[in-house]
Amino acid sequence: MNAGKINWERMWELAKQPSDGGYHKQRDYIAIILSFFTLFWAIYYLMHKVCVVLVRTYRDMSNKKRADYLSRWNAIVHAVVVTGLAYIGCFHMCDQREESIFTDYQCLVSPKNYH
Repeated sequence: MNAGKINWERMWELAKQPSDGGYHKQRDYIAIILSFFTLFWAIYYLMHKVCVVLVRTYRDMSNKKRADYLSRWNAIVHAVVVTGLAYIGCFHMCDQREESIFTDYQCLVSPKNYH
């Protein structure tokens, strides 16, 4: 199907339906959340160690300014990671290679659970 044939009213009806929980149990979602929390904490900590060694002005900052500095860099790293994941989710998760969620109605209404 092309983008003009997507029934957006039907999509709105589907969006209002409650979730059935997908393929995972609640414990799996908690594990995923904790894994991402640990990953970004590790990135934050590693960036701190690298900045202490490489950035002279960082060493002279107060703890509050250091936290702000690292938070801004962590936001940039996060943006790069989720942009890549969003691209994969939009253009590479359909059953047919040439289709995307913008061009195939079936792919849009029944996404794969890829996490």
